[in-house]
Amino acid sequence: MTKQHEGELNQEIDTLKFLLEEKNIIDSLGWKKPIQTDTIYFVKKTSY
Repeated sequence: MTKQHEGELNQEIDTLKFLLEEKNIIDSLGWKKPIQTDTIYFVKKTSY
């Protein structure tokens, strides 16, 4: 992982969506634009 982010939310939300992108770290060996490879959703549980 080359980038890490930390933050906080100022409002209450039900779902967080993270897009995962793949990019070659050496420009001369491959593509230069990131390719979206996966999506992760975190959904707030409403009942226990």
